[in-house]
Amino acid sequence: MYIYLVPNWFYGYDIASEIFFGLVALFVALYAWKIYKMSGERSSKMFSASFMFISASYFILAFLNLFIISSLSEGGFRGLSFSDFSNILVLSTFSLYLNLLFFVTGMALLAYTTLKTDKKRTLYMFLAVAYAAVILSVNKIT
Repeated sequence: MYIYLVPNWFYGYDIASEIFFGLVALFVALYAWKIYKMSGERSSKMFSASFMFISASYFILAFLNLFIISSLSEGGFRGLSFSDFSNILVLSTFSLYLNLLFFVTGMALLAYTTLKTDKKRTLYMFLAVAYAAVILSVNKIT
């Protein structure tokens, strides 16, 4: 079973890029929130919320990768006990699902924002389709 699908030489760069992407998405979300506070437009509020979810998903993924790297001893996975390995698997699976759900929620909100509609049914449809795609996916890691 694969926990980490990145080459060994890329371990630090992926975490740095995830934190960078999370910070950029957070900056966009905060700027959109500032525009919402000035203008009161609902679309700016939804845009801000969508980028907040995307930012959170990147930070969750960075935390997951940082935790996996910090859990490895010098011997790699062979140096871990079975209980440590199972704890890493449980946390990585939970974090991966949380990352996927936050990212998909952000994308669904972003798509809903671009439609310029106020119908909640459209938002619920986007979320239902996005969550169904995540839940019914055969290979959730890739």
